[in-house]
Amino acid sequence: MLSFESRLLAKSFIKNYSNLSLLSWLKLFWSDFKEIGFIYLNKKQFYLNNKSNFLFQFDEIFNKQIYFFKSDTKKIKIIDCGSNIGLSVLYFKWLYPKSSIIAFEPNPKTFQILSKNISRSQEKDILLIPKALWSFKKIVRFNADLYDASAIADLEDQHSEFVNVETTSLRPYLQEPVDFLKLDIEGAETEVLNDISQDLHRVKHLFVEYHSYANQDQTLHEILEIITQAGFRYYMERTGVYQSQPYLDKLELGSEVDLQLNIFAYRSLKI
Repeated sequence: MLSFESRLLAKSFIKNYSNLSLLSWLKLFWSDFKEIGFIYLNKKQFYLNNKSNFLFQFDEIFNKQIYFFKSDTKKIKIIDCGSNIGLSVLYFKWLYPKSSIIAFEPNPKTFQILSKNISRSQEKDILLIPKALWSFKKIVRFNADLYDASAIADLEDQHSEFVNVETTSLRPYLQEPVDFLKLDIEGAETEVLNDISQDLHRVKHLFVEYHSYANQDQTLHEILEIITQAGFRYYMERTGVYQSQPYLDKLELGSEVDLQLNIFAYRSLKI
């Protein structure tokens, strides 16, 4: 039986073989991530932090195109919160080459890779900001696990690598119309959405990745209330976490994520 990585590789090759060079496909298939370093994405060097992470993102962003949206104009504004190594940024630039993009990535190691990838791409009008998002400015202890999603740290977590990072509010960046706002910020989404709730009327399309941690209160109802009050309709789908027997599996989760959803919010269609 093919592994998860092999299945993603096969699907990606069938749907997007032209985006990567043949050598890059071979490196991804045969190599451990430490041996890869970089591949060629659209004929430009693209650096990885982790093979599985890259394949999952590539499948979601380029194969499934979960961030695809339509705009009546070409010069649009996009805010990408949680840009990771830059696949989403480059996808948005592929979708709208004349777009202006603000990209947040707080993990210092990941930010270095992001900066390198955007520089190599030679794309213009992209502002990279190495800060975490919160409701106000402060210094937080940050779980900087390079090989997975990074997040503001659980103080009880003794098994991860931590760094101090600066936070900022998103409000100053929402004082003019935004065509697409992406929030993939690993558990800070409820805090940030509460902070920007009065500014969401300026956003046309909103994507939120919701994270529910087993040792914390669930806040999905808060997010949906904020989105609804801002005049959005929404669609949700499960991603990342699957419990085949939720009544039993929940006993073994500890502080891990027990529910993860992609929330796609959009303005109501006028009939």
